[in-house]
Amino acid sequence: MAKSKQETKLHLSKNNLGSSLKLDVSACSLEQIRQQREECVADVSQKNPYSTPKFFNQVAKENVAALDKKKHIRIRKFKEKKRQKDVEDEFEDIQSESVKLKKRRKVDEAREQTLNLKVWDFYFKPQDHSKLKIGTNSNICIVQTLMKYLSSRQFAMFRETCFGYFLDLPIIAMQPRLIHTLLLREVVHDNRDELWLSLNGIKIRFGIGEFALITGLKCTGVAHKCYDANESCSLIDRCFPGSEKLNSQAIIDCFEGKRWSSDQDAVKIVVLYFINSFLFSSFRDSPVSIGQFELVESGEFENYPWGKLVFHDT
Repeated sequence: MAKSKQETKLHLSKNNLGSSLKLDVSACSLEQIRQQREECVADVSQKNPYSTPKFFNQVAKENVAALDKKKHIRIRKFKEKKRQKDVEDEFEDIQSESVKLKKRRKVDEAREQTLNLKVWDFYFKPQDHSKLKIGTNSNICIVQTLMKYLSSRQFAMFRETCFGYFLDLPIIAMQPRLIHTLLLREVVHDNRDELWLSLNGIKIRFGIGEFALITGLKCTGVAHKCYDANESCSLIDRCFPGSEKLNSQAIIDCFEGKRWSSDQDAVKIVVLYFINSFLFSSFRDSPVSIGQFELVESGEFENYPWGKLVFHDT
């Protein structure tokens, strides 16, 4: 055993941050080996003082402290931004509430003035009329638009619906100033479902009967039907997959993009487009109820009293 130790040289290697320590333990006692190891460690520490465990423990503590400091700064900045946003939101809420109060005050003042009016009095006195720039939100080119996006078969299928007679409308031009001038001559009347005008001393009535006669829309029957909002509509699943908002803009995009797989679906989309873009002349961000999709999908829109809704919405 002793002979084997004398003939064989053993080298003990230990990696310490890229440094290699080699101990020659041939023919050495335990005390000599321990002394040689301490000399090697002392020699490495002198050459690279930053490689000791003590130094790395110190660096680790400094790094942790620096990370904690950066984290604290990020948290503080986040809290400051959140606090600033909360203040801005609160300020916007105050502004919004102020605007609402001003509008409510104007409405209350208008009501007080209306309460002082008698039957056949003008809502707006002629001497208070002023010239204004009037605009409209109506799609008077509906027939040309349908002809542009529909095939001849789809166009003929739409003509067979309850709205088909509108395709025979001639090309017209809106006169918003004329309409505004007529509305300025509205007079007070007990029946809120009728519009009464006074023109040159002559009283003119415009009610739902006149509206039905002019438009041809059905104005009799139940105009409201309840639908379960939790149930899915197959028309929505087919033509509006993944849509977050069901509004007039979504219907316009579906119509102009021709997102349908059959002529039957094309006619249903056209009916929705016609109702919202022409009958109601809805704004693009106006929401469309699930019930309207259900009416079109089931075909019940054919006998629905659209005239009632359009008359009261006008």
